[in-house]
This record gives sequence, structure tokens and C-alpha cells, in this order.
Amino acid sequence: MFPLYVTCVQLWLSCAASKEIRVAVLVPITGTFQVGDGIRPVIKAAFDDVNNDENLLVGVNLTYTVQNSACDPVRAVGITADLMQSSASVDAYIGPGCSIACLSAGLLAQYWNKPIISFSCSSLDLQDRDKYSTFARTQPFSRTYSESTPLILYQIMRRFKWRRAAILAEDDGLTSIWAPIANNVLNYFKSSNLTISYYNVYKVMDDLETQYRDAKKLLEETQKHARVIFILAHRNEVARLLLIAKELGMLDGDFAFVTLDFYISESLRTYLAKKTWSLSWEKMLEIFEGLITLSVKKPNGLELQNITKWLNRGLQDMPVFQNLTAVAAKTAPYLYDAVLLYAHALNRTLSQRGNISNGTTVFKNMVTKTRLFTGMSGPVKIDEKGNRVPHFVFENIHKSSGSALLELDSNGTVIRRFNVRPVWPGGSTKIPDDEPECVFDDSCKDSDEHMEDWLIVVIVVSSFVVVLVPISYLFHRRKMYEKDLLNDAWIIDFSQITLGTVDNRFASKVIKSLNSRQSVQTECVGDGKPFLSNVGRYKGELVAIKRLHMDSVHLTRDILIEMKKVRDMVHTNLNPYIGVCIASPNVSIISHYCYRGSLEEILANQNIKLDWFFRASFAQDIAMGLWVLHASPVHVHGHLRSSKCLIDSRWVCKVSDYGLGLLKIGQRAHEISEHAKYRKLFWTAPEHLCEDAIPRCSQAGDTYSYGIILSELLSREEPYSSHCVDPKDIIDQVRKCLVPPFRPDLPSEIRDNEGIIHLMQTCWDNDPSMRPAFSEIKSKLKSLNCGKNANIVDNMIRMMEDYTNQLENLVDERTMQLAEEKAKTDELLYKMLPKPIAEDLKLGRSVTAESFSSVTIYFSDIVGFTSIAAQCTPLQVVHFLNDLYTCFDNVIDSHDVYKVETIGDAYMVVSGLPVRNDNKHAGEIATMALNLLSSTRDFTIQHMPNKRLQLRIGIHTGPCVAGVVGLKMPRYCLFGDTVNYASRMESSGLALRIHLSPECKVALDQLGGFHLEERGPVSIKGKGTITTHFLNGKDGFTKPLPDLCEAAPLTEHEFK
Repeated sequence: MFPLYVTCVQLWLSCAASKEIRVAVLVPITGTFQVGDGIRPVIKAAFDDVNNDENLLVGVNLTYTVQNSACDPVRAVGITADLMQSSASVDAYIGPGCSIACLSAGLLAQYWNKPIISFSCSSLDLQDRDKYSTFARTQPFSRTYSESTPLILYQIMRRFKWRRAAILAEDDGLTSIWAPIANNVLNYFKSSNLTISYYNVYKVMDDLETQYRDAKKLLEETQKHARVIFILAHRNEVARLLLIAKELGMLDGDFAFVTLDFYISESLRTYLAKKTWSLSWEKMLEIFEGLITLSVKKPNGLELQNITKWLNRGLQDMPVFQNLTAVAAKTAPYLYDAVLLYAHALNRTLSQRGNISNGTTVFKNMVTKTRLFTGMSGPVKIDEKGNRVPHFVFENIHKSSGSALLELDSNGTVIRRFNVRPVWPGGSTKIPDDEPECVFDDSCKDSDEHMEDWLIVVIVVSSFVVVLVPISYLFHRRKMYEKDLLNDAWIIDFSQITLGTVDNRFASKVIKSLNSRQSVQTECVGDGKPFLSNVGRYKGELVAIKRLHMDSVHLTRDILIEMKKVRDMVHTNLNPYIGVCIASPNVSIISHYCYRGSLEEILANQNIKLDWFFRASFAQDIAMGLWVLHASPVHVHGHLRSSKCLIDSRWVCKVSDYGLGLLKIGQRAHEISEHAKYRKLFWTAPEHLCEDAIPRCSQAGDTYSYGIILSELLSREEPYSSHCVDPKDIIDQVRKCLVPPFRPDLPSEIRDNEGIIHLMQTCWDNDPSMRPAFSEIKSKLKSLNCGKNANIVDNMIRMMEDYTNQLENLVDERTMQLAEEKAKTDELLYKMLPKPIAEDLKLGRSVTAESFSSVTIYFSDIVGFTSIAAQCTPLQVVHFLNDLYTCFDNVIDSHDVYKVETIGDAYMVVSGLPVRNDNKHAGEIATMALNLLSSTRDFTIQHMPNKRLQLRIGIHTGPCVAGVVGLKMPRYCLFGDTVNYASRMESSGLALRIHLSPECKVALDQLGGFHLEERGPVSIKGKGTITTHFLNGKDGFTKPLPDLCEAAPLTEHEFK
């Protein structure tokens, strides 16, 4: 079936696109950007490949004409118009090759609504969808991606740990591409807490002398403020500024220059040769040495050599065209892919039955979220602005060629780092210092100027101050330090701790549940008193007890110094130590108890609703605590995990278990499973996972751990929970430092939080030098929060308001659910008892038996039921009766009757109670009986389809008593002779007949309209011989009744 469908589609496409598609290829064969005739082989190859591809444009043939656009806007728009107005008008344009031509030709293509695909234009204005809605381009330029450029340039600042820079941008008129990029870079760098000490968007004058004077003044001012200089300008302007920078001595290794899309080529050489200010080509190459340039990833040198050879072979078949240029070799892959891009978009348009003459429709089919195809220049994917989505690369120009340093994607994420040692201007390999000491600091200069005025006074006074006072001060300080060092107030007697007294008033549900479990899991310490293993009360305060697996501790001077370091640390986001117990067997560390438990427990408890503001507050608290810790003598945490981050009663997150490394040394090995052992390493940086790693911890390692905690905060899941792999295998993967790194996955629904995700990814970078310090993390978190510190109190007030609204909605929802369940219960109750009786019972009223002067009772059973049942299994009998009574129940719903009960094959119905209906009860029962008898005509026994069902029906009218009997499974029952009489009428009746008593006949006669037939005298048990009647129908009753010829003989009746 599928091959047939494909064939039909191909036939339809062939018929739909039987006409020839004409394409105009606009190439700058001459002009400033001269590609030359050497590009013609790639044009021919591209169209031949499309036309010969059996899976592409079935039944469609692309033809082309090559025109010289000459990088001239007037010529380009003229050719574009002529080609459209000619008798053989074109359907699409490939080209032109330069921006000024694209800007004019693209407007006309928009007017004609024809697709236009360039292979080289770089102007930012071409992204304007209002003016160029049918324009796309296959060659990417880094300057084209003004939104991505700041993120990517930021990575070079991070790569060399620069924090200060200057930005120079060329303003080249209304269509300037550099000024918008410079403004975006300025804003992004400032938001990332980088210092832009000098910023200038300048114009280049026509007069050469003015150009030189302005450029020299520009660079002189720049070198006063920065050593890292971003030059956002065309290649020739970059070359001119570097030449003047050499005159000013700025190319001696102290300055770094970064630019965009700079590459050394024959066209640049030709251009510079025409400039009077330029030096020889060899001298200019020396000036370019050490330049850092950002460009999109393009075919490399070897690939270009192969393309050049391929073009030369193609030109052998074109003897008229032999001038192959280097520009042609670089442009060829993108021109080839432009033709393929149009072919694939046209193919998608045809498959969707779209209008191939509509340029907007064809353009929309170029835009994809994934790779559309792989061309000569690599994978091709086009975004909504018509730009190709590229990879970027930073290159260091050395010996006239570029050496790759970093490869990045369009989001600024580093994909690959190259093991290349960069060379800087002047040939130096030392990274330029972005902020040398006392170069940009005015206070240093002011101090030098005034030094001579008060130098003598300082010398005289300092001779006393420097010698006497410091010595006295240091002696006093040393004495106080030794006294504080030997202070035993920090040594706690374990007997002073009351164990196991946890106050749950402020505790979260998690902690309450933990405490309830811990109260059972007790340990015995000292004199055998039971206690909670990690909670106690000391001097009225609740404390946490961390037991050390050792028998005793010898307090050396180094341990005392270490204890003093942590004792002196006081900060809101550091959980304070209270003291240590050193007496055997209760060697332990005592710290402040946090009521709400650890961050790991809070995140794992899905009953605790934490919006992102809460979790961002936790992230900022942890960053603040580690910033203080890294700046302290403790210097590093070393084993940071989410279980080490505790939440107090005010929802403040505190970093715990820091320092005291010497005190913890020498503990007995604690037996844990391999799974738990490797799970603890989830937060450990790759460089510390090796067994021979020295040191075993670092500040960069803490940053890595913080990145893993950020992933927990984002997902509220354990790290690597989405990887169905053992912890040991996960650690092995992390230790390998794969590219991209093996890290926890994040759910797709949170990937819109790009700022925090980018911070997390930089924190867990494989390269420790690329991880940010906590001062930078703190600033980044503040900028992500729009410059505000997370205020947990304001957020809690907002959450309480939301919770109030949520409770109101929840109450409404639960009330509605209760009403629905009550309705279901009532419906079930009404099926068991009459509604008035059920209502009385619900209200607690007693239900007394009630007499009814006249009711009509119906009985029926199945003729031959015993023999039918003997041929069936019990389950088949149940299914048979259920089908039958379901049919009957549907029939009686349309009558004023009450179903009393079913016993086996017997079916009992009454009318006239519990709600009286005057004398209508006999008519209701009679009409119901006719309907029931008619329904059996079409009833089929599922397991005996050939067996016809035959009813025997009896009806009697008379008085009776009704009431509820029993407490368990109460039943509404009827009592009196009328019940027995009606049963006798049924048992003495005939198959397929409705047998009426004389009293019922009288009641029906009073109502009128019923068709009765006298049966004659019949002997009834307990009644003697009476004259009975059969009911055959009624006026207006048109439903068919069973044929009496099919009635079972008396021998098959089972009289009861």
C-alpha cells in the first residue's frame, strides 16, 4: 500500500510541476568583490545534481541563466527587473554576491514575491522581514548574528580571565552593521559585570590626513583606558587601525586585539596595495600577527584545496572561462548550497501542494528547526530571519593563517577547546594583563605626585609607628590569639546535652516524619541511655550532633587553629558550629540545628510546593555562603552536596559541615554499599575523581558541586536520575571529561530558564579554569533577578495569598465532588428503595407499614426456564437473566410503576404505591405488560440464539400493605392476599399470554380502550373456579406481539 501511495504522490508531483522552473544566478564576475568566471563549474554541478536526483523535484527540471551583478546596486536591480519582465521570466534568484547588490535586488524580489537566496551578502538590514520576506543566505558571517555575538565574545573574555576591555566600532552609515553589534556587546558585557572602560562608535572620513589624525587620537585615548580592545569593523579598517597601533607601540605584547570575520586573502592584499598608507604585504602580515578573530566555521584549508582542484577540473570543460580566483574557491560551497536550498524548499512546497510561484511560501519551507540537508559547506539549517544557523570559531592569526582556539554554538556554549597556545601581537605567548597594577588607577598616580611633600614627615613618624607600635600591637594580638586558642569554652561535655528532645512546632513535614522514625531507631551511648542519633538540646538550644567514628581526639595546635578558624566565622548563610565533644565514646561535632532539614530532603518532598523564586533564593543563599567561605581562612568546602545545605525555620539556606578537616582525619572506615559510595561522588568535580588527584578539593571543585546543586534546584530530582545507569558507571563517564560533558539531564519544560541553565553549565565545565568564582556567580544571580536580592519574606506573603486562593478553589472543587458522590449514592439508594421511603430514611424518620386500598400487581416468569437452565452453565444463566432484566428495566422506566423484586426467573412489579395514582394503576400495569411481551419478540439468548423466549404473565388488582423490612439490606415488601392472587394468576396462565383476574378486568373496563378476551372458568388454588380473561392489546398500541402459534404447549409449562 505504501509504495502505491508514494508512486501516486510522485505522479501527482510530476503532473503538478510539469512546467520548467527557471532560475537566475547573479554572480559578481567583475567589480570590487570579484568572484570571476571560475565559479561556473559549481553552478553547473549544482543544477545537474538537483536534476539528476531521483528523490528531489520529481518531474521538474531546473534551468538557469548566469548574469554578472558586478557588486553594483543599479546593475543588480536592473538585471533583476529585466529577467522578470522578459518573455521567459524567472521563478527564483540565486545571488547577488555582495550586500549593496542584495539590498536593491532583494527589494524587487519582495515586490515580485520571488525567492532570492544569496551566497555571500552580510548586511544586517537583510534580516528585516518587512522588506526582505523572501530573502535567505547560505554563507554565515559572525557580524550577521548581532544577538549571538555578545554571548560568544563573552567566552573569549572568560577564556583568558579578562574583566576590562574597550570597544571600537566603525559607523559606516545608515546600513551600518557594526554599531548595533557594538551596542549589544556593551550591554551584555555590563550585565555580566565586565568593565567597558572605553566605548566609541566613530566615522571614517574621506580625507586621508583626517583619517590618520582621527584614528591616532582614537587609539591614544583607548590605550589610556584598556589593554583588551575589540575592533568591530571591516577588514581593511582593522588593518588600518593595527598599522597606527604599531606606530603607537601597542603591538609589543601588552595589548590584545579582538575582531570579527578577519581573514588573510588575496582580495585583502589587492585592496591594501591600492592604499597609500599601507606598507608592503610582508610588513602588513607582521602587523596581523597575534590578532584574535571570531568567524563562523567554514571549510578549512584542506577542504578549500580539494574544492580548488575540483573547480580546475570543471574549467577544463569550459575553455572560454579559465580565471579561477581564490574568492571563487571560498564562495563555491555556499553557491552550491544556495541552489540545493532552493531545490529542497521547492520540493517541500510541491509535496504540500503549495504555490511554487509564491516566494513567501517557498521561503517558509526553507525554515526548519533541524538540519534540512548536508551540503558542500556542511549541515544547512535556516532560521526565521533567513540566516543560516552556524557554529562559531575563535582563531589566533599566526604566520598568515588562523589557528582555532575555541569552537562554539550559536548559544555561546563551548563545543570544543583546541590545545593551542595563542600568540599575541609582537610574538609574545604571555596573556596580556587586562588591568595592570597602577596603570588605570588614578589614586596610584596622585600618591606619586604628593609623595615628595610629606615624605620627610612620614619617615620621622613612621620610624616610631612602624617600629614601636606594630611590635606592641603584634605582641598584644599574639597574646590574645594564644589565649583564645586555648579557650576551652568550645569543648563540650557530652553529659550536658539532653538527647532526643526535638521541638516540632517549626519543623516541616519532612522533618516531623524523620523525627518520628528516629524515635524508634535509637542508639545507646555512654551509660546506655537511648538518644536520637543526630539531635539534642544544649543550654536550651536545639543542636545537631555529627558523630565521628573514632575513640578519642588529641587536640594538637593545628587542630586548635583549625577550630578557631571556623569558630570566628559568622555569616547568615553559614551554619555555625557550637563546639566539639572529645570524650570517648561520644566524639562528635555539635552545630546549630536547622528545623526544616536539608535541601535534598526539601526538594525530594513533592508535598512542599516551591516555586522558582524560593529555589532561586536557596541558590543565592548557597552562593553567598560559599563566597564568604572561600574568602575566609578555611578557603574551601571540599565536599559540598545538597545534603550539606540546611534550611532553618525562616527558610534561609545555610552551608554546613565545612572545615575541621584535621579533626575528622583518622576515623574508622564506615561501611556503606558501593551504590551509596559512588552516589556521594555525584557532586565531585572530574579532576578530583582520580585516586591520585592532589589536592582532593579546590574552590573550582566547589563551583562544580554548586552546578550540580543548581540542576537539583531546577528539576527537583536527584542528579542523573534520568540516566538508568549505576552510580559507578556514571562516575566513570564523568571522570573521562567527555565533550560535550556527561552531566545531569534537565526536563524540557524548564529549558526556557536560559540564564540559570547557562550559569549551571559554566559551573560544571570540564576545565576548572573556565568555572566562575563565587563572586561572579553572586553577581550573575543578582542580574538574573533584575538587580534585586531574592526576598523570601515578600515571596512568602505572595505565596500565602496564592495559597488562600488555591484553598478557596480546592474547597469549591471538593464540594462539587462531594455533591457528585452524594448524587451517585442517592441514585443507588433510589434503585433499592422507593424515593419517598429513601428520603424518609435519610432524614432519620421511622417508616411504618402503610395500607393501600387498590393497587395492581404484575408477576411473570419464563416458560421452560428449568430446562433452559439445565443446558447452561451457572455463569451463562446469570448473563442470560441480566440481559433480560436489563431489557425489562429499560421498558418499565417509561411507566408509573415500581419494581419490587426479581427471584430467579420471576419478575414482580406494582403500580399505585408507594405514591397513589387514583385508578390509573391497572392501566399502567396492563400497558407495561404489553410492552414487556413485545420486547421478548426481539430478545435473543446469547448462548442459545435459536431458542425463543416465552413469558407467562399474571395481573391482579386489589388492596395490600407495604413497608420496609430489616436493618441490613432493608427491603420494601408487599403483604396481603392480592400478592398471592397475582402470583396464582401468573402460575395458572399460558405462554405468551397476559392473564387477568376478574377484579383487574373490571378496573380496565372502567378505564376503557383495552382489548380483552374471555378465557372461561379456571380453577385457582384458594379461590375456587373463577372466570378470567386475556389481554390482547389496547387502542393505539401498534407494537407487534409474539405469534401465539409459537406458544409452548402445556406440557412444557412448570406450574408453581
